[in-house]
Amino acid sequence: MDELGGFTDPDEGAALAMAIIDDIKSKRAHVVVTTHLTQLKAYALSKTDTKNVSAEFHPVTLKPTFRLLYDLPGESHAITTAETVGLPVSVISSARRYADAAVGGSVALMASLKEKLESLNKTREEIEFLKATLNRELAETRQERTDLVENFRKEAAELMKHAEKELSSLRHSLKSGQLRSGKEVHDKIAEIKQEFVRKLDVPLTKPKSVLEQGSPVRINSLGKQGTVLFSPERGKVDVRVGNITVRVDPDDLTPIKISDSKKNSSKKSFLGVDIPLATHGWEVHVIGMRVDEALPIVEKAIDNAILSGLTSLRIVHGKGTGRLRKAITEYLSDHALVLGSREGLPQEGGAGATIVDLRPE
Repeated sequence: MDELGGFTDPDEGAALAMAIIDDIKSKRAHVVVTTHLTQLKAYALSKTDTKNVSAEFHPVTLKPTFRLLYDLPGESHAITTAETVGLPVSVISSARRYADAAVGGSVALMASLKEKLESLNKTREEIEFLKATLNRELAETRQERTDLVENFRKEAAELMKHAEKELSSLRHSLKSGQLRSGKEVHDKIAEIKQEFVRKLDVPLTKPKSVLEQGSPVRINSLGKQGTVLFSPERGKVDVRVGNITVRVDPDDLTPIKISDSKKNSSKKSFLGVDIPLATHGWEVHVIGMRVDEALPIVEKAIDNAILSGLTSLRIVHGKGTGRLRKAITEYLSDHALVLGSREGLPQEGGAGATIVDLRPE
């Protein structure tokens, strides 16, 4: 509907136009209305189901840009157009004063609103651009992280494969008698560690904590608390756990507060733990296993104990028919890293356990 409410008194024409629009909306119909009436523009601003849309004109040339400005009422450029066609300046100035007084300064308000809307649109475009840039950089960073992790995984897998071969060769050398002393074993293991450090360019050990005699500590691999008996000697620390003295690597120790130690001191201590195969410890359980299942586990436990600097190991195999105990005893008698073995004392498990003495470094 073009210029609804026009060609009559502006107040009455605007009132009539608003009433007609209300009636059309009540019938759930849609309508497009063109107008120059300020009251009708204000009506659209006050209604949630009505929207102002204006056609943009260039502020200097006053030519249409053919761009629609939503939520922004259109401006009337009659006075500016009259100025461009040559009306006297005094007339133009007087007209602007009358216009501002008539609409309560809404002309200036419209201009300010349009300027702010343009600034808002520009800011929105910048935000969208930055968002797209950040999303692209985030995707690139994620891909780089994935590539780094994959490359590190492959390199670590190759190193582990190489280390397994070296350890297998080391075990063979021990069994064949090519290596006899604990120092030679330690040197070979040190070479493998140095290879890891060189390839990964990452230290395998953290900075050592200052451990003093009498300091309460936690042995991470055993999950037990103890007290330092002696300061580090040859890279190892003697720790008292209950009635047992364990020699461990300083990197396996975490200092604990005295208050934490006292809080746990009243708890009953256990002389041993059931540990995962790859964890340094001094006790391993093979109860209920077949001989061919138990011997590889015992061999792994001995390797872990040697790597941890332990001097003894308890193998819990149970009594049963005695076949498993006999097989383990025969295996230990030929092991290059075993000084000797014995049946456990009653408090150590009796005939259901075997105590192994390991070669010191």
